[in-house]
Amino acid sequence: MLLAVAGWLLAVPLGLAVAGALCADGPEGRPDGVFVANDIMAFGVIDGLRRAGVAIPGDTSLVGFDDLPQARWMASSKAAC
Repeated sequence: MLLAVAGWLLAVPLGLAVAGALCADGPEGRPDGVFVANDIMAFGVIDGLRRAGVAIPGDTSLVGFDDLPQARWMASSKAAC
C-alpha cells in the first residue's frame, strides 16, 4: 500500500498528523511507503514516525518532492527512536 499526501500550509504539523494516523493501527496498518508533496512535510512525517519507533527506510519508505538542500540532512540521519 502507498499513501500520497499533498498540502503546503502548515506542512510540518500536517506531516506530524499524517505520521500519527499511520501509526494508529500498528505495524499491520502502516503503508509500505509514503509520498508527500514537499520536503518540509516530509520532515514532519520523519519526526512523527521516528517518535513512534518506526524506522525509515526499514519499516516504511518516504519520498518528498521538491529536493530542498536541507532534505539531505534528514536523509543522512539513520537514527530510529
